[in-house]
Amino acid sequence: MYYTALNEILSTFVKEICRERNVLCISPDNSILAKLVFTWLENFLYIDPKECAEDTECVKKLFEIHGEVMRLALEDRYLYYVDKDLLIKIIEKLLSL
Repeated sequence: MYYTALNEILSTFVKEICRERNVLCISPDNSILAKLVFTWLENFLYIDPKECAEDTECVKKLFEIHGEVMRLALEDRYLYYVDKDLLIKIIEKLLSL
């Protein structure tokens, strides 16, 4: 696990997770979509998606936070938390909703 801003590492993770789990199957050329997906998934390092989905204020705050994080990501001023096992757990949690 580590932090990175490198798009190549994100592309590698996307390919691996797509191949292994059949999710995140994003074109490697679409770095903006990869940034959107990874920043979105990272929200759920700290927030339980099921609990948040049942709370309007939580959902509102989640979108506010994600908007700020995505802005930083688009400006290449954001470091992604890279832990493949943890990301897979988050994906599985979201898929179970």
